[in-house]
Amino acid sequence: MSDPGITWCTREAWFQEERGSRYPQRRLGQSSSAVAIAARASADARAAPTFRKVATEEGLCCSQLDFRSRSLVLLLLLFSLAPVAHTQTRFDFTPEIDRLLRDGLNRMYRYDLREADESFDDLVRRFPQHPIGHMHKAEVVWWRALRDNKNPKLEADFEQHTNIAISKGQALLKQNPKDFYALLYIAGAYGNRTRYNVYISKSYYRAMRAGIKGYDFVGPAHALRPNYVDSLIGMGAYNYFAGSLPAFIKVFSWMFTQGGDKTKGIEQLEMAAQKGEYGRTAAKMVLLGVYYNEKRLQDYDRLISGLIEEFPSNPVFVTWLADSHVRKGNLDRGREQLTVLLDKANGTSHSKLSLAQIHYELGRLMLEKRSVDDAVASSTRVIESELPAGDPLHAKALLLRGCAYDLKGRRQQAVADYQAVLEQRDTDDCQRKARGFLKQPYQGRTKS
Repeated sequence: MSDPGITWCTREAWFQEERGSRYPQRRLGQSSSAVAIAARASADARAAPTFRKVATEEGLCCSQLDFRSRSLVLLLLLFSLAPVAHTQTRFDFTPEIDRLLRDGLNRMYRYDLREADESFDDLVRRFPQHPIGHMHKAEVVWWRALRDNKNPKLEADFEQHTNIAISKGQALLKQNPKDFYALLYIAGAYGNRTRYNVYISKSYYRAMRAGIKGYDFVGPAHALRPNYVDSLIGMGAYNYFAGSLPAFIKVFSWMFTQGGDKTKGIEQLEMAAQKGEYGRTAAKMVLLGVYYNEKRLQDYDRLISGLIEEFPSNPVFVTWLADSHVRKGNLDRGREQLTVLLDKANGTSHSKLSLAQIHYELGRLMLEKRSVDDAVASSTRVIESELPAGDPLHAKALLLRGCAYDLKGRRQQAVADYQAVLEQRDTDDCQRKARGFLKQPYQGRTKS
């Protein structure tokens, strides 16, 4: 698990995957059914009545890849807008359902994933024919997989919930092609698939295809209700991404239903971050990748610090903060911020997971600074913390401490930690790295 940026794969990898399945309807100039809906909806939207602007948030975005360039593909991850509808008679969203969905999203962003999953289970029970519950349950799986990316059961669970969500949404569209919320929740399911392919499966071509497919649904939804602020998350992400394609990727421009506008995309995302009713956090997470890619580092620091302040128990946000400082080489500033977070956490009823994550990230920065004693101390605190047995952070902390011991010249202790990594559940290629360091001592920087 690491920052919210994304690496473009090599030209050869793109062309290799390009030989696989395509979108022949775009190659031949034909329109998909969802794109056809957009054409009809554009005219209808001008005469449509005003709808209340209500939408939910999505969490986006982690991978051990190059931070600077990863931020482009990140912007394909945003089509999971999944709004709540108070006036949607088909689904009967009562104030109680609104509260349930809000609670589920807040729990998810706090990283209370079990409680969030229970909230979304309730949505599945109340709306068995609607994609809302399964789409969000897939999102919860994605958050789990960020810290446990070698777990095949998580991948199976994710695909199951995603397929169900898409199937249920498509069934609703057969009944009513202009079902606004069915369009958005299908887009959300494809957005989830995009992020999973990027961060967990590391299949960037499939991630791009899923993201573009998501636009086939969020585009028509936006055409139906163009004043719906939270839908600007998906629209802004597409505009920025399509307007920021590297030159060698432009050979795949036939895949895009329309061109992009980078400036407009940023404006749309910032609007959603400021004025979105349910999508503010989602928009901010997307903007993290945008700001880093645009080298707006002060804006990046402001956003990630705000997310940590709002959701201090989420370990992912702490990791993104540390990653940005490691990649910028701003280790002293990173240590300062993490120390402040640690002081706050020690003075409150902070979650054990987030507290351990702060210690780990502080140790990682200290290893980069070659402050090996501090790195050993921080990683030892993680190893000795009361995390659940088999928590992936144990393996990462053992690998980190082994690297620090190697730099101290304490090879025997380093070997013991590397061997212990092989007995833990693998995540972030810790076992592969440990095997490498068993053959040759750690001598410098690695993505621990």
